[in-house]
Amino acid sequence: MSVATLRLLSIIIFVFLGAPIMFSCSLLCAR
Repeated sequence: MSVATLRLLSIIIFVFLGAPIMFSCSLLCAR
């Protein structure tokens, strides 16, 4: 695997892990 694909995979994993956390935090702050 090249560095570009590893970087792309890390970005995708970061987005998939970060999106639910940001969503739950926004829901908690909205209350």
